[in-house]
Amino acid sequence: MAEGVARRGAAALGGGAAGFVFSELVFLNEGPVARLTEGGAEALSVLIEFVLIYTGFAYVTLVVLWSCGARDWRSLVLSGALMGWLIEGALIPLVYEAPPISFVWPSLGWHMTITFGVAWVALPWVMRNAGWGSQLAIYSGAGFAWAGWGHLFFAEDAAMTLPGPAAFSGLAAVAGLVLIAGRWLADRPWAGFSPGRADRVFAALLSVPPAVAMGLAAGPVALAFFALVAVTLWAMARHGAGAPDVTHPALPAPAAYLRLGVFPLSAALAFPLIPGPPAGWSFVVILPLTALATLAWLAAILGAIRYRSRAAR
Repeated sequence: MAEGVARRGAAALGGGAAGFVFSELVFLNEGPVARLTEGGAEALSVLIEFVLIYTGFAYVTLVVLWSCGARDWRSLVLSGALMGWLIEGALIPLVYEAPPISFVWPSLGWHMTITFGVAWVALPWVMRNAGWGSQLAIYSGAGFAWAGWGHLFFAEDAAMTLPGPAAFSGLAAVAGLVLIAGRWLADRPWAGFSPGRADRVFAALLSVPPAVAMGLAAGPVALAFFALVAVTLWAMARHGAGAPDVTHPALPAPAAYLRLGVFPLSAALAFPLIPGPPAGWSFVVILPLTALATLAWLAAILGAIRYRSRAAR
């Protein structure tokens, strides 16, 4: 029993660490970024705090994904949506601040596509399947995009202070180390995940009480949000019923983890070279990501309905 708990904990810790990097550091969430760039004990404190929080998000997501089954891309889209709503609706009230837009940004637009889609799906696939040249090109482009996003995002609000080149380089170094460690841990064969009844109960205790408390504070709008979550869970169970168990794919080559360091390095090198854009241009990133994520979620819901309909014929 203790071994199983350790295996599931390692999987959640690794996935949570990778998710934290893309959710908070690549997004450049001002609060955690400011605390991290202070350095010293404060930086270590916020790093441990947020990695543990995201370990909880990862654990709940993994429990639901494994319990419902993963049949195809629709299962992954629905899992990403669930993770995004956990992040923005369980511990902080951002999802309730400007509905219905806040239901999909950043919960779906960023967390489904980037936090889950990149950290949990695309990045492991690239590490396992792409050649070393392709990996270096992808990581270099992603690093440039990260630096560019930072300039776009912070230009929207004069009250926010964009980290300087030195501070951003330090932040990128921390992000790279945490990302590499997280992906390495999540990829280990012994970091398996096969939840039992106790895991399902614990996952519910981790997510339901804080979500309900936050929803009660938000008022009637919470009913619409809870309906979206309920529909997503229903679709995951409906579409994943009878799917084979989630398998642990082959390990990436050891050098793939070293090559991943190109991502933060290229971001740090590109950051001081990018001119500050005028305010009002972050929509060129936000709108496409949000539209893509929302359409993918709708397609996954409809696909789950049609899948069962075909099976019943």
